[in-house]
Amino acid sequence: MDLRFSVFFNLAHQYHLCGFTSEALATFEQIVKNRQYTLSGRLRVNMGNIYFEQKRYGQAVKMYRMALDQIPQSYKYMRVGIMRNIGISHLRLRQFQDAIESFEAIMREEPDLSTAFNLVLCYYATGNKSQMKHGFSILLGMRDTGTSRADGGGDGETSEEGEPQESFVQGDALRETMAERKRTTTHFLTQAAKLMAPIVERDPVSGFDYVTELLKSEGYPSIANELEIAKAMYFLKKRNYVQAVETLRAFEKRDQALAARAATNLSFYYFVDNDFRNAEKYASLAVKADHYNAKALINKGNCLFLRKEYEKAKELYQEAINVEADFVEAQYNLGLLSCERGDLKAGLECFQKLQSVVPNSTDVLYHISSIYDKIGNLRMATKWMELLVARVPSDPVALAYLGDLYSRDGDETQALHYNLESYRYYPVNIDVISWLGAYWVKLEYFEKAIPFFER
Repeated sequence: MDLRFSVFFNLAHQYHLCGFTSEALATFEQIVKNRQYTLSGRLRVNMGNIYFEQKRYGQAVKMYRMALDQIPQSYKYMRVGIMRNIGISHLRLRQFQDAIESFEAIMREEPDLSTAFNLVLCYYATGNKSQMKHGFSILLGMRDTGTSRADGGGDGETSEEGEPQESFVQGDALRETMAERKRTTTHFLTQAAKLMAPIVERDPVSGFDYVTELLKSEGYPSIANELEIAKAMYFLKKRNYVQAVETLRAFEKRDQALAARAATNLSFYYFVDNDFRNAEKYASLAVKADHYNAKALINKGNCLFLRKEYEKAKELYQEAINVEADFVEAQYNLGLLSCERGDLKAGLECFQKLQSVVPNSTDVLYHISSIYDKIGNLRMATKWMELLVARVPSDPVALAYLGDLYSRDGDETQALHYNLESYRYYPVNIDVISWLGAYWVKLEYFEKAIPFFER
């Protein structure tokens, strides 16, 4: 009997691993319905996991609850694991109150960081500010192994004289586990703080201040500083530029790393605001503080680009790409710079590399088509513009450009079609109106040409 059970269980498990979920479910069902297998009910957890992977969360909850009913109270950790699965399934179903009940039960039995974080998410979803504060306090109280109250230190220890001492050999598994737990704690606290801060009080400023002070009082100064940066970003998104700038400027006299991050954001803000002197000033500060800050390098390069110092700008863009190989903004700006200098071949190479990374970028498709047009390859220019129009079929500029390419290539039928489409979406483009009027005059259909010339 035991051998038969093992064979069926391993068969179902292998079906699951191979992605044959229907066969796995059928085999598990065959096992759990056989009353001779006394512990087979626990396999409903496996069935619930499969339903969860299929995003059939209602069925998953049903299986988890059936398994929970068959597991004795003495199997504490197993029951807690199943309850956690039930809570997450309810969370995916947006049944937040049911999820809260599951997570609160776990926190009473065997509290852990991920459950405390999920509880904050549920409180946030229900919009209950007092519960959010309560849940965040619980999360702050979860002192996992490897997480000290003061989070600013590194992995090494300090002697009584204040000199750093080597506390572990490289590859120390225990210390690596502790460091990983510390990173997890920091991640959960940071995400929860950023999520609830704008809404936990009567206004966003009070909310950010409340959460920041709470983090500082509980011994998490670096997360509090991270939240200050998030506060500035929140104001930028809400177009409250005055408060955003004030928040970022407050970092100038703080820790160098924080000052560099703030300077990067200030540089970008001033650049968008056309204050290029301050944009370059803060970009230089950010690069000086951290020469491997790709965003700061881009900001400085943009300032030099506008001053027509193309060679220096090119060097900064290339440095940014060396720091982050997939940094699309650097590659894009390098392509623009090459075209500005008249090096169309280099510009085309940049945009083609970029297109392999972001194949659906309409800006990249437009520039590739434009470069082919400039070098006289109308066939390739038309091909790339057709790809662009396929992605934005109602863009009148792209439609007019494609019509112009067909016109210059001698295909009047296609040129007429795309110019008419452009006119349909944007009937005030003088160039398109003039082309359509001239087209009908050329064919001596004067009655069709008159409405376009009248416009």
